[in-house]
Amino acid sequence: MSIEGIETLVVEELPNLLLVQVHLDSGIVGLGETYYGAAAVEAHLHEALAPALVGRAMPRDADELRALLTELEGYVGYLGSGAEVRALSAIDLALWDAMGQEAGLPLTELLGGRVRSDVQIYNTCAGPHYMRHPSGQKSANWGVAGEGRHEDLYGFLHHADRLAEDLLSEGVSAMKIWPFDVYAERSAGREISRADLDAGLGPLRKVRDAVGDRMRLLVELHGLWEPSVARVILEALAEFDPLWVEDPIRPDRYAELGDLRATSPVPIAAGETLGGRTAVAPLLDRRGVDVLIADLGWCGGISEVLALAERTLAAEVPLALHDCSGPVVLGASAHLAVHLPHVFIQETTRAYYSSWYPQLVTGLPDISAGRLSPGTAPGHGVRLRPDLDQSATVRRRVTGATHPLPVAR
Repeated sequence: MSIEGIETLVVEELPNLLLVQVHLDSGIVGLGETYYGAAAVEAHLHEALAPALVGRAMPRDADELRALLTELEGYVGYLGSGAEVRALSAIDLALWDAMGQEAGLPLTELLGGRVRSDVQIYNTCAGPHYMRHPSGQKSANWGVAGEGRHEDLYGFLHHADRLAEDLLSEGVSAMKIWPFDVYAERSAGREISRADLDAGLGPLRKVRDAVGDRMRLLVELHGLWEPSVARVILEALAEFDPLWVEDPIRPDRYAELGDLRATSPVPIAAGETLGGRTAVAPLLDRRGVDVLIADLGWCGGISEVLALAERTLAAEVPLALHDCSGPVVLGASAHLAVHLPHVFIQETTRAYYSSWYPQLVTGLPDISAGRLSPGTAPGHGVRLRPDLDQSATVRRRVTGATHPLPVAR
C-alpha cells in the first residue's frame, strides 16, 4: 500500500483552517488538519512534503510513522509550532487515521485501548466567528456578534452569570474565559490599573455569585503580560479558585515562568503554542507549569503527543489537549483523552461544535452531560461531508494526481 496523493482544502469562509487528505492507492483516505496561517502551511506541504511522500509506502505502525516524520523534518523549521511543524502535524493526523482505517480499528484501539470510557470537558467561551480570519490573536478578531445562541464570548463579557447557568443546564461544569486581554492590548502588557483589574474580575464574580463553586473557572491570559503584572493578576484570581490560569506570560520565557509558578497562588497551564518535546522540555525542567497543554495540529501530531505524554507522565505533570481550532483535532483528541491516563479534562468549544464543525464533517465525537467520548469508526472517525463543495466555497490543491481527488466518504 502506497501514498498516491496529497490534497489540501481551504474553505473560503474559514481561511485559518487547512484540511489535508492523504490518498492511498488502496482507496483509503486519511484526514488531517492544522490551524492558523493556512497559506504558509499549504505551500510547505506541496513544495516540500508532498514530493517526498507521493509514491512512498504507507507506514504500517507507529515506529515506521515516526521514522518517516523524522525523515521529513527539514534543515530549518523543525522546532516550535511554525509552518513546517504544523504541516507535519496535519500529515501525521492523516496517516494515523489511514492506519486505523486499514486495520479496521478506531484510534483508541490502535493505540492500545481506553483507560476510561469518556472524559470531562470544559467549554472555551468563544463565539462561532472567533479567530475566523488570519489577522492574529487579538480582540479585533474575536468575531463578537452580540446576543445569540452559543455566542459565548459575548456572554462571558456581558452576562457571565447567565452563561454559567446555561452551561450547567447542559451538564458542563467548567468554563474558560479571557476577560483581561483588552487591558493587555492597551498597555502591551506592561501595566494594569486597579479599575481595569477590577473590571477583568467582574465576570468571575458574576459566575461565583450566580452558581457558586458548581462551575470551575479557567482563565486564559494568552501570554500577553509582563511577569510583574501577571503576578498581580494571578494573586487577584486566587479568591476565585481557578482550575488553572493559562499562559500568564509567553511560555517560551522559561525561567520567568518557572519563577512565576513557584510563587503563584493558583495553578498555571501552558505549552500549546510551543510545539513538541524539544520546545516543551525546558518548561518541564524549570517546573514552569502545573498542567501542560498540547495541540495535535501544532506540536507534530499524534506521534508527538504520545512522546509528550511519556515525558509529562514521568514528570508527574497532567496533560491537557487543546481544541479551539477544528473538528479533526477534536476528533483525534477525544481518542487520546480516553487513552492517556493523565489527561483529566478536554477542551471543547460548543460554539464551534454546534455550528461550523458539523457543516464540514461527519463523525464528530459525542458530547453529552459534560462528557466527551470518541466514536468507534476506524481511525479517528471524522470525515469530510460529501456535499462540502455545495455547502461552502472550497479551494483544493493536489500533488500526486492530474485531477482533483474525491472527498472521502
